[in-house]
Amino acid sequence: MDKKDANGINNLPTKEELKTAIIDFVSKRQGVSCVELSRAFGEGSHITEARLNVITAFGLSEELAKALVDLVNEGKLISIPSEFLVYVCDGAIPRWPLAKRDREYKKPHWLPVTYDTYEFGIAELKRLVKDKKVLKQILEDIERRRA
Repeated sequence: MDKKDANGINNLPTKEELKTAIIDFVSKRQGVSCVELSRAFGEGSHITEARLNVITAFGLSEELAKALVDLVNEGKLISIPSEFLVYVCDGAIPRWPLAKRDREYKKPHWLPVTYDTYEFGIAELKRLVKDKKVLKQILEDIERRRA
């Protein structure tokens, strides 16, 4: 996504155009890491957090970070915990320690996730989460966001 045209004039997409492009990108690939997103839509120094000091995405441009947070909060994208090996394959491992529990931390920790569209993400969550109570809570939270 070019930020300037051939004449050097700003050609930034609107936030809604960026969000649409992100959804299209994720729907074609499924299980997309933040590294793939930043390479496609804008690298930078911004992060996203799922909880206090639980970093789920890093190396994002400000615009990409805001759009990604919006899409997750709107329930259009779902972040699913993934193996850190996904990031090894992408060639980007942050220096923060891995988050091992679903809680807030005093110092930054990294929770590796991949992003999926709502439809694919729900099916993937149902496959991965074996505890029915936990799955029900997750699905209710997602539905609340989509409402």
